[in-house]
Amino acid sequence: MNHQKISWHWSLVVLSFLLMVLVEASGVPVTFAGSSVGSFEIDGNLVDDPPGEPIDWSTDPAGTIPHPALPNRVDFIDASGQGDDSFGLGSKELEPGAWQCITGSAPGKDDIVKGAVALRAIGQKRFMYVNFFRAGVNGDAHMDYEFNQSAEPNPACPQLPRRTAGDVLIAFDTENGGKTIFVRAFKWVGDDKVGNFAELSLGSQGVLWDAAVNIPNTIPGVAAGAFGEAVINLTDSPIQLLCPGLAYMKTRSSTAINSALQDRTVPLQVAFNDRPDLALAEGSAFGARVRDTVLAIDQTLVPVSSRQQGVGRDEQSDQLLDVTVPVPGGQDLRADVLRASSTSEITNAPAQAKHTSVAETVNVNVLNGLVTASLVRGVATATASGLASSFSSSGSTFKDLVVNGVAMNDVTPNTRIDLPAKLFGPGSYVLLRARGVNIDTCPRADRRRHLCCRPDSEHDPCVHHRQFAAGAGEPDGRGDRLERGRARRLPAARALCHTA
Repeated sequence: MNHQKISWHWSLVVLSFLLMVLVEASGVPVTFAGSSVGSFEIDGNLVDDPPGEPIDWSTDPAGTIPHPALPNRVDFIDASGQGDDSFGLGSKELEPGAWQCITGSAPGKDDIVKGAVALRAIGQKRFMYVNFFRAGVNGDAHMDYEFNQSAEPNPACPQLPRRTAGDVLIAFDTENGGKTIFVRAFKWVGDDKVGNFAELSLGSQGVLWDAAVNIPNTIPGVAAGAFGEAVINLTDSPIQLLCPGLAYMKTRSSTAINSALQDRTVPLQVAFNDRPDLALAEGSAFGARVRDTVLAIDQTLVPVSSRQQGVGRDEQSDQLLDVTVPVPGGQDLRADVLRASSTSEITNAPAQAKHTSVAETVNVNVLNGLVTASLVRGVATATASGLASSFSSSGSTFKDLVVNGVAMNDVTPNTRIDLPAKLFGPGSYVLLRARGVNIDTCPRADRRRHLCCRPDSEHDPCVHHRQFAAGAGEPDGRGDRLERGRARRLPAARALCHTA
């Protein structure tokens, strides 16, 4: 550590919150066929036998009568043979900008006949169920269920939706003739042309997921290995299904996620029911944080937090007058007033979760007058509904801002102000960012050791290392610094949706 290091934070923090929009269902999970995931019979057939919890896809062995506990089920039907919708040669999972969508047959093992997706709420838990039927069993199954947020067409394949960052893919793969089953989840990192699927760990079978195929077969008229089903606990997994507008099935040639694509279904719209009574909004804010290793100061001033589950509102606030840090002197921070508030709210109309954090100071003086202002106010608002999530810093402002003796009336984002090297060290500057003000009085510091070494200080190479930021926005993760009036945002919303 350097001998004199100050890291001071005055920021408001919007923590992640959860909006769950679910369809209500009754029943208590019980163990069946070695699995307790989602109160579902993962047994390689369709019929709910014996009737009751855990349930199955249908109430008859042939699967012609859908189970009434899955009213939100979405069914995919696909053609076979030369009239089938399929992918052309060279179409790879990770290159949607180069897909070729054609009409033609797919290999039997990759030829989708039909399939289904359903979601279900059990108490506060939410589960996804998927199944498939394929035309042939002359090889292992490699099924995808893709959920897209955009309804715009893929320019390379207009029959399918444009892929966007955050889209979710569920993969069902078998190996060794169905003796081994893999269920994996992925999140798209990229654009509509190219990218990568980041795998979301689902752990071991039987904990957050379970799966089975029909070996041996008990479904009338279906070959052994032609049917598969799976369940995933969405609530306890890292999957963030951000209210997709469309979903479809497709197949790959092998387990490798970037293997050649084969067959595809027509995308179907999925609707979502809002459940604000199950939504959760929570967050926190604080007026200032002061850390001074020389004076052994580590203070968080006026911290507040709020939390609202279900429809209602929770608001907390606090303030501190005549702020001086340290006492006496106030060389780190002086202010007439520090205020912070945190408000969490769930509403029915509109059905949404909203959290707002506000931090504000009156007549502030930072680092013995290096930065002064009559008012600095940071605001961060995150909102999530069943359709979208958003973040705003509207309301954040400076009044009478002065930096190193220069008045800053109209703050242009990313304006840099160089500071005198004799006073602050070579290369020191103030950066007026869109999300705040950064002051770095020794940018060449060894950030791993928090050292700031001046070349003209041969006998005492470690001197003051101070940084300052003001405004509202997302943290840039650059390490120790002074921060002022900045709204820190974790994921703006995690909107969990449920098929209607």
